[in-house]
Amino acid sequence: MPRSAATDRPPGVRMLVGGVPALQKDSIDALLVRMPWMIALVVLVTTVLMFLTFGSLVLPLEAAAMSALGLGSTLGILTWIFIDGHGAGLLNFTPQPIQSNMLVVIMAVAPR
Repeated sequence: MPRSAATDRPPGVRMLVGGVPALQKDSIDALLVRMPWMIALVVLVTTVLMFLTFGSLVLPLEAAAMSALGLGSTLGILTWIFIDGHGAGLLNFTPQPIQSNMLVVIMAVAPR
């Protein structure tokens, strides 16, 4: 899409881009814009509920930190194996990016 921005257009002409690549880019952009809010909401709700349940502020903050470490290690291992391609010959696959919708599933399931 940056290439289309460099194209000279006559005045008054609006260029639109469509198709699967444009849809994927829009989906990824929307996901990345909302992800910090989702993470903040999950941490806030979890912290409040655990504080009300256990009466400790340290326990929910520690749980959030441990979840972040677990999620970070999960994403790091997935990147190392499937994107960087370590073990591709052993497992017989072609290294490629992870789909953005799978990242949402991983973030929802992995820390549990």
